[in-house]
Amino acid sequence: MTDLPEYLKQGERARLFPVLADTSRENRIASIFLSLLPQMPPLAGAVLNTVGLRVGKRTKIEAYTEIVLKEGNEKGNRPDGLLVVSTGKNTWSALVEAKIGKSKLDPDQVQRYLELARANGIDAVITISNQFVAKADHSPVVVSKTLLRKTGLFHWSWTWLATQCEILALQGTIEDQEQTFLLKEFLRFLKHSGTGVERFSQMGPRWKDLVQSVTNNGTLKKTAPEVEEGVGELAPFSTGHLGLNQEA
Repeated sequence: MTDLPEYLKQGERARLFPVLADTSRENRIASIFLSLLPQMPPLAGAVLNTVGLRVGKRTKIEAYTEIVLKEGNEKGNRPDGLLVVSTGKNTWSALVEAKIGKSKLDPDQVQRYLELARANGIDAVITISNQFVAKADHSPVVVSKTLLRKTGLFHWSWTWLATQCEILALQGTIEDQEQTFLLKEFLRFLKHSGTGVERFSQMGPRWKDLVQSVTNNGTLKKTAPEVEEGVGELAPFSTGHLGLNQEA
């Protein structure tokens, strides 16, 4: 491949049907998801809007997996993917790290990837896992704030991504027949227990503090961490159409 970004030493286009070992569940689901973004502008717009990007008619999205960066790869750093979004004169890029099932994000690994992104001139790191956050610019892990001065850190949960797909499906905003088919198949894939996508089963660590404050008739500030986290966790259910146990 000759059209790789200049900071990539190695990489493959994200594939809808990746040829990977059976044990590579994280790489597989990351590849499938990333491969959809260039093909489905409505889905790309819904998710990339949360990191401050607008997807328009001139937007070009490229997604790569099995990447090796030119700087910092001697440490064995192998993020699951790379997103490159070009909007006219500006280009934005992000490393992608995915976890599935019970696997949680490793703060040390996320910190290394932030350092790796900065060393290679990449704008951000996006993590995806079953861990919930209130907003995309909140992270389930704590990293040094100095690393975030020039590099963004964003997080999506798999259930949140599934919710975005369901919203698009119910709104009927995707008129293209092939895109509609891909959307429904991706939702069906996310519903299957074998993918490792976990449904919402418990509130976050700050939920207890929020309940205690309400019980004691305390004053809730909308910017308080426990309020933002609680609202963020309950937001998908306010639409009334998560329906992940129904047939797509």
